[in-house]
Amino acid sequence: MPQVFSLLSVIACTTSVSFANDTALNSDGATTIRLDEAVRYFGRADLPFPGTDAGKQNTGLRLVSHGKIRESGQERYSVWRIRNATNEVKSVVLKAHGNSAEQSLSIPAHTETFVRSGHYQGSATHRLFYQGRQIDVKASSPSDFSDSRLVRHPGAPNESTNLVAQAASDREIYLTWKDQSDNERGFAIERRPEGSGAFQRIFTTRVNEEAFLDTTLVSGVTYQYRIQAVNGDWVSNYSDTTAATTMLVSPVTYYAIASNDWTTPLTWSHTKQGPPTVSTPHEAALVFINGHAISLDGDQLCTKLSLDTEGTSSLLTIEGATLTVRDRVTVEKNCEACISNIIINNKGRLHCENP
Repeated sequence: MPQVFSLLSVIACTTSVSFANDTALNSDGATTIRLDEAVRYFGRADLPFPGTDAGKQNTGLRLVSHGKIRESGQERYSVWRIRNATNEVKSVVLKAHGNSAEQSLSIPAHTETFVRSGHYQGSATHRLFYQGRQIDVKASSPSDFSDSRLVRHPGAPNESTNLVAQAASDREIYLTWKDQSDNERGFAIERRPEGSGAFQRIFTTRVNEEAFLDTTLVSGVTYQYRIQAVNGDWVSNYSDTTAATTMLVSPVTYYAIASNDWTTPLTWSHTKQGPPTVSTPHEAALVFINGHAISLDGDQLCTKLSLDTEGTSSLLTIEGATLTVRDRVTVEKNCEACISNIIINNKGRLHCENP
């Protein structure tokens, strides 16, 4: 069971890098960056390659030069694209001219990986090795490297998988997921009632959490959830959306049998004549106030509220609080006396969701 916090976790970014262009969010919610800036500042960027290519020596691998990166007007890096058109991850080695520099790289399936090499001398040749043998060789292009396509920011965590929501009670839903990143600082939980408006962030967990208990819900309502792994200002793609419906609770009847505060024990009974109960009306309650005066100075919920207003003995006073009635308020026998039997002071409020 996850620890439930009362305040949103604050996640701060401790790494600061200045980019020529601002980062942005893609359609899946993840932080993106220009491909050329990702290569310049982080040394690598990956793009999906959905096509087919037999590659060199039928390996599905191919090496292409993409020019150079300058710093302060001086040639600093050469840039290379390694294409993997196969269905499996390929481990390769990129070697610079004279084997003076080499990089061991893992290229995901159906991916084009752009990398920088610290070795740049005019048109320095680079060679690509796979399973110990050279399969491709290219001379460095003299042009300056520039590519404005957007890629996932290298600092953005991997998106989480296997998000599942399960009703835990009439007011709680339990979420679990699979952490697929190794650099997240937490997971941002977003929620909305099914088909109703935009998702809202409700909580951010700590690092490595894989569960969360949402305790702020309403009975019998379906909620949708999605999550993002968060690393400071950099975020992953959204997970798949999942949903669950909180449990329904059978209505419980409460009759006022004493004049008292709403939350005072022994003020209520489940029958008209008693005996009294220590419990007090809640969200699923059917509340009857007959011949007694009930005061309320803190926010409360109930399903239905009924007042018998014959005479003046039945009285509800709402003092600086909100009473929310999920279904409706009914007034029995003498409707004209309703206003005098419900007193609202100090910005109090009687809110009926289904008048």
